[in-house]
Amino acid sequence: MYIKKLNKLLTEKEISCKELTEIYIEKLEALDKSISAFITITKDEALKKANETDEKIAQGQAIGLLDGIPMTLKDNISTKGILTTAASKMLENYIPPYSATVFNKLSKSVLLGKVNLDEFAMGTSTETSYFYNTKNPWDLNRVPGGSSGGSVASIAADLAVFSLGSDTGGSIRQPAAFCGVVGMKPTYGLVSRYGVFSLASSLDQVGPVTKTVEDSAHVLSAILGHDSLDSTSSNIDKLDYNMALLQDLKGMRIGIAKEFLPKEINPTVKKAFNKSVELLESLGAKIIEISLPHMDLGLTVYSIIAYCEAASNLARYDGVRFGMSLDESLDTVTEARAKGFGQEVKRRIMLGTFFLQGGNYKKYYEQAKSVQGLIISDFQRAFAQCDCILSPTTLDTAFESGKEIEPHLMALNDLLTIPVNLAGLPAMSIPCGFDSNGLPIGLQIIANKYEEGKMFTTGHNYQIHTDFHLQKPKIVEGGIIDGF
Repeated sequence: MYIKKLNKLLTEKEISCKELTEIYIEKLEALDKSISAFITITKDEALKKANETDEKIAQGQAIGLLDGIPMTLKDNISTKGILTTAASKMLENYIPPYSATVFNKLSKSVLLGKVNLDEFAMGTSTETSYFYNTKNPWDLNRVPGGSSGGSVASIAADLAVFSLGSDTGGSIRQPAAFCGVVGMKPTYGLVSRYGVFSLASSLDQVGPVTKTVEDSAHVLSAILGHDSLDSTSSNIDKLDYNMALLQDLKGMRIGIAKEFLPKEINPTVKKAFNKSVELLESLGAKIIEISLPHMDLGLTVYSIIAYCEAASNLARYDGVRFGMSLDESLDTVTEARAKGFGQEVKRRIMLGTFFLQGGNYKKYYEQAKSVQGLIISDFQRAFAQCDCILSPTTLDTAFESGKEIEPHLMALNDLLTIPVNLAGLPAMSIPCGFDSNGLPIGLQIIANKYEEGKMFTTGHNYQIHTDFHLQKPKIVEGGIIDGF
């Protein structure tokens, strides 16, 4: 809705791209002092791109749906000539010589800036960033979630129209639930990971953050597709989700699993979820009870696999091949890693290294991969019975920032999203209510591999009949322009 309307305003010359960009820059420069979503504001590049779009329109040339649309990028996505830090001291001054494939595909959109994240995408609150903590626009004393906290905060606060994040265990969907926006993780391999800093290579995936399901479908359509530069990229034709947005829910089979409603869940979250199920049923969907018996093992399996892959991927940051360099040091590698990485990154590297050592490899990593197979089989049996699976996105709403939480308890925030990554499935979080403190609640929709269209159909029909996605935080006074 937002992207199409802005495209119409631009093509009909009701507003110039330069005017639109200046409005967003003015607002983000004022509001981001409170939210701290941005690491780098790319004002000059944004205005240059806006002028290029205006020239095309003035010459009567057709522009694409996303041309000239203001966006932000998670700062672990490489942008040629633009600072890319992964929110780490290790890459504090790193300017990439190349751009990620996803950024190249959005080269005609207007990049407003690179946004904050947990260091190297390790965390669930955007509090492990080297630079500063990002705040939740709905309550500045709460976390926005993580690791894509900067991406979702920039959208929740109307500081951009869309953003890209990365999702390894829920890093787009969990913060999307905490901040009341739409966060989507595509099927593994559908979107190129080339130029995106790897955390866990077998689980990472780039996805859009938007205000609506419709906008999410437009952004995904623009960034998906095979990439010869990414060996894990799917060899799949270009997909268009416009038809999926036009379909209703009659005949749609939606699965509900009791394993996604554990006893630890906040009763308010559970109530919002149950109401959402009732609404979808009233719109014609058929609700089916399913079972996913190995979901409770997901967190343990994820921790072993993700930490092992992170330890391997981050080995390149040694101050010699990559990362900060300490020229005067006699032990450059040790010094660079000790001073360049934060505590959470070091913790995960140490645990990953332990899991991979000698006999530990069979004891931990191989067993984890075996259980991952059981989780994949659970989903395969479920999707033989239903088209989509519904669950809450998180067990609770956003927690207070600065709260001392044990790392393994912090990871519980991703309990309901992690199994999706282990199975390589697509899923999205959409707003489905608010708790008594006015904090957003997220609804997770999971589909089978390459069936993102069914997910968009379900989510879009839900948003047609609800207004949770239209609510704005108090810090956002009015819209950017009429209707936004």
